[in-house]
Amino acid sequence: MISKTTLAYKMPLLALAFLGASCLPLFFPSVQASSGVFYAMAGGNILLALSLGAIFLRNRALLRQGFAGLGFKMVHLVQVIVHLSIYAYWGYYYAGVIDQAPLIVCQILFGYLIHMAVSLARSGRFTLDLSVLPIVFSINFFVWFKNDFFWAQLLMVAGAVLGKAFITRVMGGRKAHIFNPSALAMAVVIWGAIAFEYLYALHTITIVASFEIIPHFFTYIFIVGAVSLFAARVALVAFGAFATLIATNALSLVLTDVPLMPSLVHPNIFLALTLLITDPATAPKTKIGQLLFGISYGLSVIFAYALLSWMGKPTLFDKIIFVPVLNYLAPCFDRIRLPIRARVDGASPAMAALFLAFYTAFFFSQNDTLERQLYHGPHLLRELGGRQVLPEDYEELGMKIFDQKLLIQLQEKHLRLCREGIKSPACF
Repeated sequence: MISKTTLAYKMPLLALAFLGASCLPLFFPSVQASSGVFYAMAGGNILLALSLGAIFLRNRALLRQGFAGLGFKMVHLVQVIVHLSIYAYWGYYYAGVIDQAPLIVCQILFGYLIHMAVSLARSGRFTLDLSVLPIVFSINFFVWFKNDFFWAQLLMVAGAVLGKAFITRVMGGRKAHIFNPSALAMAVVIWGAIAFEYLYALHTITIVASFEIIPHFFTYIFIVGAVSLFAARVALVAFGAFATLIATNALSLVLTDVPLMPSLVHPNIFLALTLLITDPATAPKTKIGQLLFGISYGLSVIFAYALLSWMGKPTLFDKIIFVPVLNYLAPCFDRIRLPIRARVDGASPAMAALFLAFYTAFFFSQNDTLERQLYHGPHLLRELGGRQVLPEDYEELGMKIFDQKLLIQLQEKHLRLCREGIKSPACF
């Protein structure tokens, strides 16, 4: 804990301040331009205002004595800094991130209101911390709902905050949440969208495609992610997942001359294995457990890709849908006994640095291949016979991008790579 103090403001005043701040985005031009976003935010704020009012009426002592605590955890601070740096780099090359920023602010304020309501209802005390920020940032790395379905985006944030608060277990004598909050919310919503045929409400293909226009994105994610991996001592999780994906694809090429997936590791998957599955609260604690956890995640991505392909659904969610299952099994990985366990379970900074150095060496041995790989763009160009990419082409192939500028950027990148002589399915 970096700091823990008491704020001299009674809870009703702080609750009103948060409600007021949450209403401010309703005056943003981008929010007012979309009725779906406006009514989702207005409805959410009204519901939470009524909930907070009911909490204060039920426990009137909060009106006189309720104070807020202030506490920051180092792990949350590191996550927030890493996430913001990735958003800044992503937004520098793709303007859609800037357009999404007001909606991310809406989700953050909404998440804090839920966090406050839950804390007051359970303990009569609210601690203002950074815990909501990594949840919202993680969700928006992978899932954007279209404006008409912004209520579902808020539902994911609510599910993540509530899941963290109520779905817990005791580990090592301490109560901890079972699931990565962001992964749980995204997985539930994605499975729901698949079951009820609502995948058209998502902008996920736009996110995935935008990662392809960013130069050296793998390297950037790795460098800033290494800070988080070292701070949380979870480098072996990322290494196990990354090595598994590389090795299984290489084995498939040797045995069948066909890769298991169109790309070795897409930037979207690399982002997930660097930041999503490495939540120290929901990952195994032993080093062998972390390595096996990472290996299992890599295999789960491959299985999810095959399953979604067999179902005829977009494979863009392969890195998310089975993360909660692995979170639930985390204690099982810690219980696995191997002869070398005692030698590698050290949690010292020196040991963590050694594991991170090993992962770094392996990553950069594969980096050139990763930077040259292409994913949806070349596949699409090949299917279309090399002609110009149009928005309806993505719709025909089960993918939807409505950002014409992004389409142009993708095609320009693929054609440039062809001129540079880089082997690609997009080259004819």
